[in-house]
Amino acid sequence: MFDSERHFMQETDLDERLKRDIPDPPPEEIIHQVTPWRKAMRQVLFGSAFASITLHAYCLDYILPAVGMILSILGFRTLRKENKWFRTCFLLTAVQAVYLFVHLILNTTILQEAGNTSLEWWVLVVGKAALAFSTLYGLWRGLRAVQKKAGLPPRAGSALALLAWNVVLYVIGVLCPDVMILAGVMIVAYILIIRSLYKLSKELDHAGYTIETAPVKVTDRAAAIGLTAVLLIGCVCGYAFGGSYRMDWTPLPEAEHQGATDIETHLLDLGFPKDVLDDLQSEEVLACKDALQVISQTYDAKAGYGIIDTLSKDSSDPNASSTAASLRITTVAVQLPGERAEWRMIHHFQWLDKPRFYGTEAIRIRTSYNMENWDYIGPASGRLLYTKNGTSYTALYHFLGDQAYTSSDMVLGETTSTDLFAAFSLPNDGENQRGYIAYTVRSKPIASILNTLIDYNHQKSLLQYPAVTAMENCQTDVWSRAYAFKLINDQFLLHPDDAYPPIVDKADSKETA
Repeated sequence: MFDSERHFMQETDLDERLKRDIPDPPPEEIIHQVTPWRKAMRQVLFGSAFASITLHAYCLDYILPAVGMILSILGFRTLRKENKWFRTCFLLTAVQAVYLFVHLILNTTILQEAGNTSLEWWVLVVGKAALAFSTLYGLWRGLRAVQKKAGLPPRAGSALALLAWNVVLYVIGVLCPDVMILAGVMIVAYILIIRSLYKLSKELDHAGYTIETAPVKVTDRAAAIGLTAVLLIGCVCGYAFGGSYRMDWTPLPEAEHQGATDIETHLLDLGFPKDVLDDLQSEEVLACKDALQVISQTYDAKAGYGIIDTLSKDSSDPNASSTAASLRITTVAVQLPGERAEWRMIHHFQWLDKPRFYGTEAIRIRTSYNMENWDYIGPASGRLLYTKNGTSYTALYHFLGDQAYTSSDMVLGETTSTDLFAAFSLPNDGENQRGYIAYTVRSKPIASILNTLIDYNHQKSLLQYPAVTAMENCQTDVWSRAYAFKLINDQFLLHPDDAYPPIVDKADSKETA
């Protein structure tokens, strides 16, 4: 009897010690917070919310979808072993992440400059929508399967409502992108849907449902850091290698103007600037044969941080100083013989110092308001030049020709124009970067001023997102990207007295003699 009492007392002491030494279990709300189901569903819901938010400020319309995609991948990665629908959602989300990351990286380059054709655009839009809709359909089916497994009625209408919401959003975005009256309704509906999905997740928690998590060798934090690092490294490579045109530079041939010496001498006698004449191709010199007169004008511009900063300098003033200038724009008009006034226009630019070239450059030429009173005789011609280690190199423009585009203005609204554009990139490992554009204009019977506007768009910063070329910037709102581009403009006016000199009839001149 004493043995049984002693044994009972030993068991009692053991129970007391266990109660004293083992800590109390954590509160139930803490247990819910660390359950894989709760965490995974929060990641999926927050990921969907971030992917749907569009805030056009500080690049949040690109950052938030990237964050949302990473959260969705982490959430479905945890759920992928629970049922086939969540596993499908994980695979579809991974494909969407690849598409999104490639798109974000390409935005740091000018590779998308050419744009997509209408068919390609529709293929991308439909493909992206199909992936998103399929993922949401899989989420709906996956939630129904989980509810059935947990002994709850299989109803996940909020997930189906989220799918319908995205379908409506895509339809509005494609067919009626400017309709803003439904924005408030769509936002309220989205908040209610996400709230309903969150309540559904809590309902499964309270039902005591636990999931079978997939074994992973990489933690969520390490996976998120790895995905972010891949995106950042891709963007750095895009900025470093995808921001410039590929130019075909070749050594400048020697004695290029051989056989045109007499024409050169005649042009110099008429006042043609020698530095501009030396840069012309032999074909350009021959095109100015029998020139009647030459009118030239030079403008020096400072490459400061202002949007427009131009210093006027008349080429006829030999004492004018250009020590403060960075870019020199020279316009030369050569009158050619003919029944009507015909002029060979040459626009020449030259960097007087060694600025930093970060990507693309562009020149836009607008003459007499789209040749309202003048006939344009194309095509335009020209080339680029620079010097390195005493050797001159030359290349053709990446693009040179007429380009139609649509621009927006606060006063005039949307307008469509066609101007002469030149797009190019210049190297940083040389000096005396320069080039010219040449074309011919012929006057109409009514005498008018030849008004030519020359816009040089210089890229002064690498960090712009999404990246656009200088030519694209010329065609849009140049003021919105003043931090990345500098607009330098010049105007050349050819007055009627100069453009339409009196024509002496040969028969009358003989009789007078």
